[in-house]
Amino acid sequence: MPTLVHNNVVPFGVNNSNNVWSLGVGGRYKVSDKKAITFEYARQLNMFDFVIMKNGTIVNYNPNLVSIGYDWDTGGHIFQLFASSTTMSTNIEQLTRNPYNFGKGEFALGFNINRSFGIKKKVKEL
Repeated sequence: MPTLVHNNVVPFGVNNSNNVWSLGVGGRYKVSDKKAITFEYARQLNMFDFVIMKNGTIVNYNPNLVSIGYDWDTGGHIFQLFASSTTMSTNIEQLTRNPYNFGKGEFALGFNINRSFGIKKKVKEL
């Protein structure tokens, strides 16, 4: 997953780039017909060293995004439980400003429930 995020307004102050590049990989391993393990890893390639904040301080952060999850399909619902090295809610924030380090125990737990609905058209029999 090569990714380019372009910010019209440069984040965190001056002397920073509008473009943030990252490269990632994700996958799903089916354990059985109803269970799967998912993972995602993304690495920010620039804009994580010597970032100048709005207040003038200079920060460095770990640019890695790591997530691992477990999916369970019950037939009508899919339950997902996952751990991720970010608490950000959008992909743009996750890929460009992730200050957390999974290796240091800085992670968040998440839970999703997905439900698919179908609308069938009834066919009249003659």
